[in-house]
Amino acid sequence: MKNFIVCLIALLGTAPVWGKLEITKMEGAQGPLGPVRETLDFYPLDEILFRYQVAGAKTDADGKTDVEVEMKLTSPTGKKVFDTKNTAKRLLSLGANTYPAFVIMNVPENAPPGEYTLSLNLTDRIGKETATIERKLTCKPISFQIVAIRFWRDPDGKIPAPAGGMVGESVHFKLRVIGFDKSKKKVQTTLSITVLDDKGKPVHEKPQIIKAELNNPDDAVKATQVNYNGLLYLNRAGNFTLVLAVDDVLGDKKVKFETPLKVLAP
Repeated sequence: MKNFIVCLIALLGTAPVWGKLEITKMEGAQGPLGPVRETLDFYPLDEILFRYQVAGAKTDADGKTDVEVEMKLTSPTGKKVFDTKNTAKRLLSLGANTYPAFVIMNVPENAPPGEYTLSLNLTDRIGKETATIERKLTCKPISFQIVAIRFWRDPDGKIPAPAGGMVGESVHFKLRVIGFDKSKKKVQTTLSITVLDDKGKPVHEKPQIIKAELNNPDDAVKATQVNYNGLLYLNRAGNFTLVLAVDDVLGDKKVKFETPLKVLAP
């Protein structure tokens, strides 16, 4: 019996501490529910969005958290270029002490190229704990690119959505195009929207085409981005691929983005 008690004390003394505040599953993404970014390369006029999980946050008697979130972005020269704080008081309706969150910021047009450091610091005011995580990301010089791709449930862009959903739903998407040719004091780009089935074949004979033209010389010279909006009606279940391709007509350049598009039956 004495040996059993000694053994039990030893086990209790070395037991791990459960429920510690942590930041987990942090990843760059195209929106809060959108696809994961293939790289952590960003461009001027892009959006930096990281989503993550908060684990171990304590709650009050009503089941609400009280976590301060501080986000800092440091330039290649060590200069702090972004620093913001906000407080997340969330009702964890399903219990437990884990919830998803995200941070987002816009990349200015004049952002210097180079490696940046993103620091995320959480302070749990109820549990009196802190957690910190860092990510390295690279700002690339402006080139012809599709940036800031976002998926939404509504046309106003207020309710985030994944790239997909349930049969009968609609998914709206928005994107920006940068680095297009303006040498002729005109802007001419086209967006091609193609959906492929699970065998890689287009579901329609022709892609949907959206044209964007700016023929006023003064406006064309000042233009820094072209904005596109689109809509997908999810009329049947299946595993598809969404292909968004943009053509710079005057610059004879093309750029493409594609992502899985999963549609589930109700």
